Formats: sequence, C-alpha cells, structure tokens
Amino acid sequence: MHLALFAIDVWLLVLALALLLWSQAVPTLARGSRHLAPEARARRLLGYALAPWAIAWLTVALAFAPTWLAATGWVTDWCLSRNAGSLAACPMHGVATDPDPVAPLLAMLALLLSAVALMRAGWMVHLAISIAGRLGMVKQRSLIIDGLRVDVVAGDQALAMALCVPNCRVVVSEQVVESLEAAEFRALIEHERAHLARGDAYATLVLGIATMFLLPRARRELRGAWRLAVEQSCDSIAAYRTNALTLASALLKYARLHTALPRTAMVSAFDEADLGARIRSLLHPDTGVATGPSGCAGGCLRRCHWLRLARTG
Repeated sequence: MHLALFAIDVWLLVLALALLLWSQAVPTLARGSRHLAPEARARRLLGYALAPWAIAWLTVALAFAPTWLAATGWVTDWCLSRNAGSLAACPMHGVATDPDPVAPLLAMLALLLSAVALMRAGWMVHLAISIAGRLGMVKQRSLIIDGLRVDVVAGDQALAMALCVPNCRVVVSEQVVESLEAAEFRALIEHERAHLARGDAYATLVLGIATMFLLPRARRELRGAWRLAVEQSCDSIAAYRTNALTLASALLKYARLHTALPRTAMVSAFDEADLGARIRSLLHPDTGVATGPSGCAGGCLRRCHWLRLARTG
C-alpha cells in the first residue's frame, strides 16, 4: 500500500472517531464555557469546532512523519536497520507493502467528503454574494459614519447586517433608520462595526464547514452557543462605544421590526435567539453570563423598557 494512501485512510478513521466522540462531549463543553467572558467563550467554542480536525491531522503527522522523512532520505530508516534491511520482518514496511482492497475505498470516501465540504463552502459564499447583489439593486443612499460605509436600502422589512463581500460595509433598511432614534441607530451601527472588526463573517464560514459532520444536536448547540457569544461580545463593544441602555433599547425596537433571514456565511445579521441573555448581559455585565434560559427574556425586556422610560421621563 502506498504511504500516502495509508495516511489518508488513517486520517479518515481518526477524524470519524474524533467527530463521534466530540459530538457526545460538545453539550457538556458548551455548558462548561458559560462562565467565560463572551470574547473568550467565542474563541473557545470555535476551538472546539476545529478540535476534531486538528486531532486527525496531528495524529497523521506524528504517525507518518518519521516514515516520510526516512523514505525521502532526511533521516536514517531505523526500522530497516533494526531488522537487517528485511522489509518482511519490519512491521511498518510490511504493512505498507501489503495490498489492501479497502484502502482505495476509504481514500475515495475521504475525497468525497472533501468535495462535499468544498461544495458547501462554495454554496455559502455564493449565497452571500447573491444577497449582496440583491441589496445593491435596492440601495437608496450611502452614509459614512466614522469612516464606515453604511448603505440604506428600500424595503418593507427591517434589516441590519454586516457584509464583507465584495467589500466591508453595513446595510440597513429605511424602516430601521426611521424607527430608531439617532443614538439608538448609532449603537446599532457600532454593533455591526464590531462584527466587521472581529471578522465574524469569515468565522461563520469556518464554523459552518468545521461542524457540518458533527451529529445534529451537537452541531446545533455548538453553533448556537458560538452565535450567542459573538453577539454578546459585539454588544459589549458597542455598549462601550455608546451606551448600554441605548443599545438595549435599539435591540428591543429592532426585534419588534425584524423578520428572520436565512443564515449564511460572509454575512452577520441580527439573531433573535437568546435576546434576553444579551440584554441581561448589557444591563448587568458583571453577572450577565450565558447561564439563564431564554424564557427569562420577558423579564429582561420589561426591565429595559422601564429603565428607558425612567431615562426619558
């Protein structure tokens, strides 16, 4: 069996085992990271998504690097030297020279999985480009807010998202501009600016590909926990640049207007999931970790509403 073919087979088997075991551990790992700050939690969850792939590549590198170095003449072949140059007596070379009818099938499966991942990535990028193209056709005007380009588009739906294709910008609908006060609109723009600065659109693409082979429950929990951590991180940045109460008010107003859009990579759009946890984190940054259920959203919304009335009253 060729060394590269053998390495592909081992990589595929290790990856499959790692994904299976990781799918069982992801819910516990996600819950265990809730005590972290949003930025640290987002990095850790992204690391969890990439961990099975890193384990597979590291295993293959550690297992086959010595053999490859010996085959290319970089180091002495210690296996042959210990067995007087006999390939049959050397277990490593003996396995490598024995024919295995299953090995080509496993290699073809690995290539098929790679093709599926590339097709998935291409579809996500194509969808993001299509969304950017459609929004460009309904653009009414462009604003420059502290060096950031903000495109205002026409439409009946509330829209606020950060796009990085073909260039970085924020897109908002006319309805959002008219519904929010000036300070609230600025807070919303700062939130989207934070998405662009963090590169969340590209991270979404990486996360989508890295988790596509996890079991459904683990995939949903890991992606959902990562999205919440990212949104809370951007909320904290926007609150630092503007005001936490103003941002919470903007999120509440936007949530009432918002219509959910399909999630895709290269686009950072508003996510209503765990809105209560986000507002709770804004109002109580010292204790606002992502531990409470989404059912607490109603109390947080009412509290934010009364605080806003007290400020404007």
